[in-house]
Amino acid sequence: MIIDACCTIGSASDAEPKTDELIKLMDECKVDQAVLHAPDRCYAWDNEQGNEMLLRASEEYSGRLIATATANPWRSDAWAVLKKAIDAGAGMLSFSPSVQGFVLSEGKLDAILKDLSDQEAGLLQKQENENRIELSDYAKAKSYKAQIDSGLFTNEKELASYLDMSKQTLNDIMAYVRVPSILRESINNYSKLSKKTVTRLASLAKEQDILEVLIQLSDQISNGKITGANIDQYINKYRNLTPSIKNNVFYRRDTKGALIYEIKQKKTGQLSITISKNASLGVDCSLLNSELLMLLEKLRA
Repeated sequence: MIIDACCTIGSASDAEPKTDELIKLMDECKVDQAVLHAPDRCYAWDNEQGNEMLLRASEEYSGRLIATATANPWRSDAWAVLKKAIDAGAGMLSFSPSVQGFVLSEGKLDAILKDLSDQEAGLLQKQENENRIELSDYAKAKSYKAQIDSGLFTNEKELASYLDMSKQTLNDIMAYVRVPSILRESINNYSKLSKKTVTRLASLAKEQDILEVLIQLSDQISNGKITGANIDQYINKYRNLTPSIKNNVFYRRDTKGALIYEIKQKKTGQLSITISKNASLGVDCSLLNSELLMLLEKLRA
């Protein structure tokens, strides 16, 4: 993804490009997103007009344009101006010391930012993140978890209240980070799994023996064959695939006693695998493949 961090737009009376013109330039240069800044006059004094212009542009091209907000720190209502823009969806703050007439090292900004709580700062980061293209629920969950872990919020209940989100909605999103990392890493495109599938994975993975089964089934979860709707069925199938062992020979028979497969190690050290020609009848081949791989690993050990 290509992001231009400093793009200025203006109104009809400004020399800067208009919103549609900027989008056309972005398309020509293959720029995915741009951070918007106001023309100098809006930094100097017309702060509200500039903030509103950028917010309108970001709403019109949601996912491509990110609005900043500014306020001249010499204004007595500077914090109120910033807060209004933040509440309206501004993704970050922007200041211009040379245009606004202050020296950054002298702490002039401290006077207007002192009321910005840690929680509000965290939410600014959240708003900026969520303006990105195709931000997944997994990415949101990691962001929310970081805010709780850092102490910005004491728990999910407090965070949900601050986000004006139901506790259940937040709980479903947070399921993405409750799934053990070893399972997450074994699933390709984990971030694209549906919330229904992930909430079921998080619940099932609490039991170690089921977690091990889920890891073995990760390929089928990755390709979408296993979902939240049928995962229990696959787990039950897999757990019924427990092989028998006799004289260091692994084998399994179906419910009628017929041999499905047999693995044994010859005196030469080579492995011999025998699979019945009828093994595919009534047997999930993807599960059988996972089990054979698991048994081969055990024999190698």
